[in-house]
Amino acid sequence: MRLYFNDRGRCELNSYDKFIYRLINDQAAVQINQSTWLFSHSGMRIPSEDVFNRSYKDEIIERLKGQGRKQFGRY
Repeated sequence: MRLYFNDRGRCELNSYDKFIYRLINDQAAVQINQSTWLFSHSGMRIPSEDVFNRSYKDEIIERLKGQGRKQFGRY
């Protein structure tokens, strides 16, 4: 999924995700350029979809599932 802003400054998605779309357009979340930190990390010096999927899906989401947690946070 890629977020970008159209000519009117509204959030657009090339893969539709209604939740993210609403957060951005309702200004409940903001985009922050993290490239300074992201690209200094050895695994993302040459960014790729594979590295992102492995980092996010396999290392974060799957670990949470393994702990029996269905949602983020410890509420």
